[in-house]
Amino acid sequence: MTTEYGVLSEHTFPTVNYGNSCPTLGEPYISNCNYDGAGKSLSVLYGQLQPRTTAVAANLMMFDQTKIAIGNSLNTLGFIYVPTACQNSSATCSLHVNLHGCQQTTADIQFQYPEHVGLNEWAESNNIIVVYPQVSKSYVLPSNPEGCWDWWGYTNSNYANKQGAQMVFLQSLIKAITGSSE
Repeated sequence: MTTEYGVLSEHTFPTVNYGNSCPTLGEPYISNCNYDGAGKSLSVLYGQLQPRTTAVAANLMMFDQTKIAIGNSLNTLGFIYVPTACQNSSATCSLHVNLHGCQQTTADIQFQYPEHVGLNEWAESNNIIVVYPQVSKSYVLPSNPEGCWDWWGYTNSNYANKQGAQMVFLQSLIKAITGSSE
């Protein structure tokens, strides 16, 4: 794994050509840095990849997260990108779960995160299903006014382990997508 220090960016998801100017701090926290953050991160996880291609808009779909879990600042909907080859069972496909950052909920930036961070272009050419589960802002307990995934314990003290409410949700989501019983 490598760290990139040569990109003068703010707190953002760096893209090749979408979003704010790279040194800008603010919504949608996706920035045009002429840097492929999606490709770099996926190559760390999956190794050598086929070159990215054009994503197919119809392959990005919404799904009902309430069929898996409710509460704990979870949104009612999530997104999933299923590459063309994965839809007709002609390919072996991987699964990549991608969590948005704080202030990147659909209430904040609509569908910009799943549509424009650049993962779908790599997913299409490398048979990687990408699921984008979503949380919501909450001003009642559990309080989550910035719309963050629980990285500090707002849901409960188990937030960072397998018993944490959002971790249980993510495990159930993966099982639902893969058909796994484990």
